[in-house]
Amino acid sequence: MRVLPAAANSGLRFRLDDRVEFPAHPDYVVDTRRATVLGLGDHRVSTVEHLLSALAGSGVTNALIAVDGPEIPASDGSALEFITAIDAAGIDEQPVARACNVVREPHVFRDGDKLLAVMPAPAFRVRMTIDFPEPVGAQYVDYDSSTANYRTAVAPNRTFGFRHEVEALLARGFALGGSLDNAVVFDVDGPMSPLRALDEPARHKVLDLIGDFALLGAYPQCEVIAIKSGHALHFEAVRALVERTAAAAG
Repeated sequence: MRVLPAAANSGLRFRLDDRVEFPAHPDYVVDTRRATVLGLGDHRVSTVEHLLSALAGSGVTNALIAVDGPEIPASDGSALEFITAIDAAGIDEQPVARACNVVREPHVFRDGDKLLAVMPAPAFRVRMTIDFPEPVGAQYVDYDSSTANYRTAVAPNRTFGFRHEVEALLARGFALGGSLDNAVVFDVDGPMSPLRALDEPARHKVLDLIGDFALLGAYPQCEVIAIKSGHALHFEAVRALVERTAAAAG
């Protein structure tokens, strides 16, 4: 994968296998079951949310993401390596104001006991609640982009799962590249490797949401209250916000 400079107002775009190119936009979401997958025709790229989260958290609004293969590299399961690479490469300022998706009225999205509420706010804020079986349990994180540092509060937190889920995936031929080096795996008595934060699972869910909301193609000026949400509900909200913004523009 390479992240290349792009002209002002280009937005975030994907180029897959040097064959097809399209924007990071909800119109190109083809799957949200275990990760956010984008595609066009027969071309797919999976697990885009960690990279998009790093770009959004760094304030990058225009870039071309060239990918060879079906998935964004897993790295350590967080956005930390992407943030480090972005910082090392540097970011060019462009003489154009960033686009904003300003939420002016509350919107609520539900799926069973999962809920996502998007509210008007002066800056992007995420209040994330998760509730998983022990030993993860219930956790809450309040991330305010105007006061918190994405690089330390969000980026280092890794994807997570349970040992019995990982073993079931391996038995079916999935997650063959998965290991304790790119995920936090919880056994019945706790994590099988040291946590980077006591609430790392909830912080990773914030990371995922920021990446999914990057599909708005604009800075999300809103507060998001998320309860047990995931990629599917994030996508539903983003798609609705994009459609309403387009309708308001006439």
